[in-house]
Amino acid sequence: TGQVLPILEDKNNHLIDALRYACEGRNLPVVVNRGEGFHKDKVNYLAEVLDDYNCLAEEVVYLGDDLFDYGIMREVGYPYCVLNSPRTLQDISAVLHCNGGENAVMCLFEDLEDRGLIPVVPYDEVMSKIYELDLKENF
Repeated sequence: TGQVLPILEDKNNHLIDALRYACEGRNLPVVVNRGEGFHKDKVNYLAEVLDDYNCLAEEVVYLGDDLFDYGIMREVGYPYCVLNSPRTLQDISAVLHCNGGENAVMCLFEDLEDRGLIPVVPYDEVMSKIYELDLKENF
């Protein structure tokens, strides 16, 4: 699975928008099932994401962990992968210091903050938004 997060011009509000997308949308609205005997390249859905968020491919952050993420990761401006991703992905992306399933999205946000791509938001504000989103989730 992969995460698409647009880095928008409005840097004051986009962290919360990206967090909302990560928590609500979680993944591209596409299911790639290897068991069906065919593969849908996620890059085929990039234009739809760009249109939905009114942004350019070079403004998009994509967090991938599998070879099926390779195509879309080659097209976005900020490709990331987790530490236990295949070397093929690590060669074309920024590698986070965590494995998949180890708070990768938070590691991604911290890296984006460190690079100055998103503002640093106080812990209490981030947690407040997470709790707000959790109330809307159906678990």
